[in-house]
Amino acid sequence: MGKKYQDIADFLEDHTFRDWVMHEGSVYRQKWEAFLADHPEMKPEVEMARTVILELSRDQMGWDKKGKASTKKAVLTRINAPSTRPKQTISPKRMSSFTWTKVAVVAILLLGVGAVAWFGQQASIPTKVAQEPEWVVRVNHAGQKSIVHLPDGSKVVLNASSTIRYRQDFGKMDRGLHLAGEAFFEVKKDTNKPFKVITGAITTTALGTSFSITAFEDSYPSIKLATGVVEINQQSKEKDGRLRLVPGEEAFMTADNVLEKRQFDPSIAFLWKDGILYFNRTPFSEVIETLERWYAVDIAVHHLPGETQPLVSGRFDNDHLDNVLTSIGYSLRFSHEIDQKKVTIDFQ
Repeated sequence: MGKKYQDIADFLEDHTFRDWVMHEGSVYRQKWEAFLADHPEMKPEVEMARTVILELSRDQMGWDKKGKASTKKAVLTRINAPSTRPKQTISPKRMSSFTWTKVAVVAILLLGVGAVAWFGQQASIPTKVAQEPEWVVRVNHAGQKSIVHLPDGSKVVLNASSTIRYRQDFGKMDRGLHLAGEAFFEVKKDTNKPFKVITGAITTTALGTSFSITAFEDSYPSIKLATGVVEINQQSKEKDGRLRLVPGEEAFMTADNVLEKRQFDPSIAFLWKDGILYFNRTPFSEVIETLERWYAVDIAVHHLPGETQPLVSGRFDNDHLDNVLTSIGYSLRFSHEIDQKKVTIDFQ
């Protein structure tokens, strides 16, 4: 992190910090967990800032003096609770020494102008505070695929079990979005506003480009470039890295959390966009995960032989699940049964 954090106000002003506090699945989670690991001495300030935001966001009533005192008391109680207690507890006197003007600004951003009354005469607060743009979230559940047209003219093909999130004013000041899952991007060229996709600790930057990113939970992310040029930055507590890709190159994360690149075959890598499943000596467990996402089913496997994963090869063009399993089952010698969203595979 380039910014220096010295007290509670610094954290409250940071929109990534507020997003992490307010959203359980925040894309900034890894960033702030890494910060705490690297700066344990800042834990009291982080905990206080978290508590202020949480108390302000939930305290929708009593914006009078009584309500203000009640929320301050709740802030202190939560900070000094045994589960979050630092070496020295925080006193009301220390709380009053903080810059409450900045805290008030955060409250307005979170709750609107009603929060101004909460602070009463504690500080002089500007009458107009710019509201942060709202987030637009596009979610595909298992079995769903969609095309998302972004405000800047770029297009996203979003795969099943995938989510993108971007600000409502996307393209006005910058072009940054967050991805969990898999998507193919066709980026409209704008040399003044690079297109950035954030997936955990990795940021992929492009101008006018087409590429795909795969970043499902519990898997190593990869970026495949179809056209143009992209730059990939990795920032985490373990490693910092940077790669530049040309068409036909793929960046991937190794088990040691190292960013590397290799060649790939563009003629098959993006087939999923057209509803085509393609396996080339793919481990059976990965095939099962893909089928569960693709068809929105739960698959139970019984009597899998041996300790070595069977490998699967095949191409299926917009095919029914029953046909896919029949074909794979013929070569691997298993039978299957489909009961609505439940699938059972039984090896012979």
